[in-house]
Amino acid sequence: MYYSKITILIPCYNVEKYIYKCLNSLVQQNDKNFNLILINDGSTDTTLSIMQEFEKKYSKLMSIQIFSQENVGLVETRKRLVKLCKTKYFVFIDSDDWVDKKFISSFSKKIEKKDYNCIVAKNKIFSFGCYQWRNFVANNFSSKNSFTKFIKKADYGYLWNKLYNTKFYLKNINILEKNEYWPTLTEDHYVNSYLLSNISPSTVSFISSHQYYYRKTKNSISNRPKIEKIDEITSHLDSCMNGRKNIFIINYCIAILSYALIATGNKSLKFLVYKRIFSQLEQVNVNRKKLCIFRRIILWICSIQYKILSHKYDKIEMNEKNQ
Repeated sequence: MYYSKITILIPCYNVEKYIYKCLNSLVQQNDKNFNLILINDGSTDTTLSIMQEFEKKYSKLMSIQIFSQENVGLVETRKRLVKLCKTKYFVFIDSDDWVDKKFISSFSKKIEKKDYNCIVAKNKIFSFGCYQWRNFVANNFSSKNSFTKFIKKADYGYLWNKLYNTKFYLKNINILEKNEYWPTLTEDHYVNSYLLSNISPSTVSFISSHQYYYRKTKNSISNRPKIEKIDEITSHLDSCMNGRKNIFIINYCIAILSYALIATGNKSLKFLVYKRIFSQLEQVNVNRKKLCIFRRIILWICSIQYKILSHKYDKIEMNEKNQ
């Protein structure tokens, strides 16, 4: 086993079209001192054979472990990957994405100087042949106030562009797993909202250059989710929010709203979803001026939709009671 402080974790499912580019970007790393663990989650295409060919070709260049299992979904596969990790730090990469050649070296330079619980890399989104990018304040935070401002304004919800301290991650995940319900559609936001609401600002750092390339496809899970799935998530909101900090509640509720806004399906169900979310938000102090403009827009649009739907369905409910 190669000595390394970092393990790359990649869950794989039916990505024969994209996984070669993902794995090839790891071969191109200028720092190859990392471990690589891949899990084939019951793929029905040639994903597994591509992974195996890659291992044969590059096992002398880097430490590679491949596991294969029956399909259990992304959430459970990620959980298993973290439990397989033996290094101090790990990073998730989605199997249809790819990374810059300085991806590992950028993280390594940071952790050589100081121990961190989370390091965030800048990312670009590759959507239908075009690149987009997201910006954030690229520095460290020495005070709780400045860090709180960051997590209210920045888009940090993804699991895949971050280096995590393994012990810190597992400790917090074990707490979250005590809940009977674990959301699948909004897992990234659920986990990161909790992690960053329980992290010391001095243990977070950033990489200002674009290091991660996220591929957004027609089949991306974030494209037009079904309102039934959002309904399932919000029906468990009370248990998810129980005892959580206000910043977690605000961030996670707005994340769910962003999905509910574009969700397709029954409008009466969307009304119920909005009702549950805004009920949670009413219990905390939401200062909209401190939110980024994107989140303010989400709240504003969803508030209008909720009022319109409330007028319609409250009226229907009153008529049913009077009959």
